[in-house]
Amino acid sequence: MTGEEGATRGALLAVNELRLNYGAREVLRAVTVEVRRGEVVALMGLSGAGKTSALRAVAALQRFHGGRIVVDGFALEPGPAPPESRLKPLRRRVGLVFQGHALFEHLTALENVTLALTHVLGRRRRNRVSSRCGVAWGSCSRATPSSSTSRRSRT
Repeated sequence: MTGEEGATRGALLAVNELRLNYGAREVLRAVTVEVRRGEVVALMGLSGAGKTSALRAVAALQRFHGGRIVVDGFALEPGPAPPESRLKPLRRRVGLVFQGHALFEHLTALENVTLALTHVLGRRRRNRVSSRCGVAWGSCSRATPSSSTSRRSRT
């Protein structure tokens, strides 16, 4: 892990040749992607394709075996995740809302998604998040209990 000035060619997130294995099974093979500041991207694929594994590696929650990840100048190298005490700069930039049905029922969909961001940065950013992602505030203002199980899994 090293701190670097700027990510690869101005990318906010640069993943280069990412490889990840579970035992002998290769889950990610040479995944490369760059995301520039202000871009909104989606990671899509079949069930079991490695989407969650890739996101976990970017968040330093998952060991990876090859390649390199740079998040806003914070670099991760293959091998075990660095100690949590060294990950604070990354934690301020990366957060995950895991797919599951464990949403807080007293919060709206948008409040559930922005909860970690609000907690880590100590400020409210939901209007910015919803406008950047093209989500109408009204569609996110319903409480989660009224949402169906399938809708909750997509929240």
